[in-house]
Amino acid sequence: FICWKCKCGTPYIDNDNFDANLEEAKKLLEEAGYPNGEGFPQIEYTTNDAGYHKVVAEYLQQAWAAIGIDLKVNIVEWASFTPMRRNGEFDVARNGWVGDYTDPSNILELFCTTNGNNDGKYTNADFDATIEDSRVTTDATTRSADLHKAEDTLMNDAGCIPIAYYNDSGCRAARSQDLGIQLTVTGTSCMQISQNKMTVQF
Repeated sequence: FICWKCKCGTPYIDNDNFDANLEEAKKLLEEAGYPNGEGFPQIEYTTNDAGYHKVVAEYLQQAWAAIGIDLKVNIVEWASFTPMRRNGEFDVARNGWVGDYTDPSNILELFCTTNGNNDGKYTNADFDATIEDSRVTTDATTRSADLHKAEDTLMNDAGCIPIAYYNDSGCRAARSQDLGIQLTVTGTSCMQISQNKMTVQF
């Protein structure tokens, strides 16, 4: 996350150097023993059947094909998708969260080992300890540093892979004679790799 106050933080996604990033991905695959994706097992990406999620799945299929990885898309109705994801019955799955409040902990705490919404079953003792440190400190600067450290750990482990951010705006009036109040809800979509089914090691 990028702190609005002090502007500290790390942008994890480089949107300005697509061609260089693509070449780097190919190089890393080759170093891992999969030149041009050869020998890399097929991956199944599971998503629900609503909204823009199908379009994102199609994009991911094309993007991974560019480095030689065969991504099979599994589109599942919502009623089946949620328990399937909760049980870790996927290779890679769409996940997401709409912030309940504007604080990085709202998203980061989802990836704590014991969090019931940690569908990928991500676990890292250092991450958990850093999140706990952020909960108990009363110093805002220390708390921010703890949250940045936890985020760095999560991103370095690929505990989730951010793929899209979205805003929904609406107008709500408590009574018909009141003026509408603009509400903006910010959410994030990410991919999670199931720790239950991980077969490829890098």
